[in-house]
Amino acid sequence: MTKKELRSIYLEKRNLLTQEKNELISNQIKQQLFGSFIFDRQKISLFLPIKNKNELDTYGIWNDLVYSNCEVYVPRWNQESNTLTHYLFTDKVQLSINQYGIPEPITGQIIANKLLDVVLIPLLTFDKFGYRVGYGKGVYDRFLKECNENTLFIGLSQFDSVEIISDLDDFDIPLHYCITPNNVYQFEK
Repeated sequence: MTKKELRSIYLEKRNLLTQEKNELISNQIKQQLFGSFIFDRQKISLFLPIKNKNELDTYGIWNDLVYSNCEVYVPRWNQESNTLTHYLFTDKVQLSINQYGIPEPITGQIIANKLLDVVLIPLLTFDKFGYRVGYGKGVYDRFLKECNENTLFIGLSQFDSVEIISDLDDFDIPLHYCITPNNVYQFEK
């Protein structure tokens, strides 16, 4: 299937999740993540959930990462350049909601993308090769290209993988891992 077809299907699947089901899925993914990886004093990029898109709730992950002495950075999207700048996230007070419903930092220490150790990546779906479908603007692929070669890319998905995304582009960057409520997928480099 194409990205456009998959995007439509998985946006609808996500919209059908009840708040209770999404909370359960969010907790299951958090348990899978911390059961599979040890985070200690790392610099980690974490997306915050867009509530009106029924995204995975990542605030529990943020809390556990901070407890693990990690520095957690959240992105702010520059719409003109279609780029992400990451800010140290210490408190919900430093957030504002942009016109698309994305919680973004308004203050904080900025980090260069190449200094991040781990990137926890939002997505709608992914395939068995680690390629993801997002909202279609290519923002995360541009950002991932700026990370260093040792940065770990971990997708967080409410649903299991599809077989294949049929219309990949040269700029698509694959994940190293993807966490779902019931599985941890690892992909070849």
